[in-house]
Amino acid sequence: MSTLNDTVRYELMVIVAPDIGETAIKKRLEAIKKSIADFGGEVFFEDDWGLRDLAYDIKKREQGYYIVLDVNLGPGSIKELDRMLRLEPEVLRHLLMKLPTAYQPKTLADMEAEAAAADKEEELKKEEKKDKKSVRHVPVMKVEAPKEEVKAEKSAPEKTVKKEVAEETKAETKKPAKKKEESKKELEDIDAKLDSILSNPDINF
Repeated sequence: MSTLNDTVRYELMVIVAPDIGETAIKKRLEAIKKSIADFGGEVFFEDDWGLRDLAYDIKKREQGYYIVLDVNLGPGSIKELDRMLRLEPEVLRHLLMKLPTAYQPKTLADMEAEAAAADKEEELKKEEKKDKKSVRHVPVMKVEAPKEEVKAEKSAPEKTVKKEVAEETKAETKKPAKKKEESKKELEDIDAKLDSILSNPDINF
């Protein structure tokens, strides 16, 4: 039998058949803890997970009662504890593993809360990355003021256009006067022809 001075920290998970009843389950777990003490060990942390669904059927059971025990136990007593649990008909499965030196006991509720917080933080990081990708940086274009030479070039055609319009307007005003003179000349020609006809002695009216 080992003493606490030469013990090692282990974690023991035990799954008990749920159909034996809650009272029988509690008695079975107390018997397991007593056996650990008989082997020179000590339970320093306990986390009761309760009734949970199994990943697959074990001995025709779909559910099992889970409990996790962190114990100090001598290496020589591990095989004895393992053998005893294998012979228990109410124990569906058990797992015994050595704990790391820096291990700190945590309940299942604490671990689930930490996992949920980590998932939430990861989602926030993904959202921040999406927001950064969606922002488009528009380059600012530098607009230079037009040079004086360009202004001069633009003003020259404007003056030319104005001059051409003025000349066309002037030409249009001259046209009616020319037409008036032509009409007067035609009337004079008609009057002259009428006078010659009227003065002709051969024509009787």
